[in-house]
Amino acid sequence: MKTAKYLGYIMFGSIAGFLINTLLKYSGVFSLSNGKTIFTNFLVILVAFIFGTIFQVIVHEFGHVIFGLVTKYEFVSLGIGPFLFYKDGNKIRVNKILSHGFLGQNVMMPILDDYSKQPYMLYLLGGVIANFVFSTIFLLVALLGNFSVYFTMIAYTFTLVGVIFIFNNLAPHKVNGLLSDGYSLYFQKNSKK
Repeated sequence: MKTAKYLGYIMFGSIAGFLINTLLKYSGVFSLSNGKTIFTNFLVILVAFIFGTIFQVIVHEFGHVIFGLVTKYEFVSLGIGPFLFYKDGNKIRVNKILSHGFLGQNVMMPILDDYSKQPYMLYLLGGVIANFVFSTIFLLVALLGNFSVYFTMIAYTFTLVGVIFIFNNLAPHKVNGLLSDGYSLYFQKNSKK
């Protein structure tokens, strides 16, 4: 398990390094030749990183919901930042919550009586799949689009945030007692043996 974890970190670092290098090389982030200041470029990336994180959290959690519903799970709750959306009878209600160590969380319940027969892989990987799809779209927009330097920087930054989400969620670990998707998948696969 530790070897896989370290290999995951190495892969994450390699991909993040590639994306950061591409961002710096092709967007002219630290070049004054685009007529902008380094500070302005840095500010654009910082704001894009913040909004990219919010966007990727929403994408990730809704990926779990979509793939959970596809594999016949019942929606229980969806936490995004300080908001918890939960099912109360036939209604969806919203509460504010104090979250410790996580930006989002999705809970769905198996509907089969013998829950060990409920398919789980798509549900558990739904968030990562959604992050991958949107990160790929943003990367293609950045590479193939003919947009302004700022829009390209934003697209690269959203891509980078998505890649961070993918590797962070696939790496098996716990944060404040909450399991990553990779840990949940590892746990489920081993409990089936």
